[in-house]
Amino acid sequence: MDWNKFKGKIPSAAQLKEWQDSEKFGVWIDRNLIDNATLANYSPENFSNFKAFKLIKISSNYGKYPYQVNLMTKKRLARFRRQQRN
Repeated sequence: MDWNKFKGKIPSAAQLKEWQDSEKFGVWIDRNLIDNATLANYSPENFSNFKAFKLIKISSNYGKYPYQVNLMTKKRLARFRRQQRN
């Protein structure tokens, strides 16, 4: 993947608020599972990309929450871009 050409999607403030519901969403930031309430400390501008999806039965987290959200911070994207240039 060419990280220098990568164009992600930034979540809205409403999405960040909705994802604070731990019964409905498992939230991961930069590949680390977080406590959903932690999202209150972030704004959309902190992120460079997200992916939200419904878990299927073969998912390792199936049954813990129906949806998973993966967020990538701008810092992580910048690190990928630096590594790719080297």
